[in-house]
Amino acid sequence: MPQWTQRSRRALAEVRHAPQGTIRPEAVALREAFDLAATGRTSAAADRVQPTGCSGRRTTSATMTRR
Repeated sequence: MPQWTQRSRRALAEVRHAPQGTIRPEAVALREAFDLAATGRTSAAADRVQPTGCSGRRTTSATMTRR
């Protein structure tokens, strides 16, 4: 086995993941939009990803959740 693969394996062996994952709201909205589009509800899918804001123009979920 090449030396670089041994080093990589040792480095990765130390990696620990968080006990609980975090799913961003934008990711949930995109998945819901995908599911809607997959069943032919493309207008609902578009609305799910791009809700209408107070100004009347469409805003993406990602834009709405930025701080």
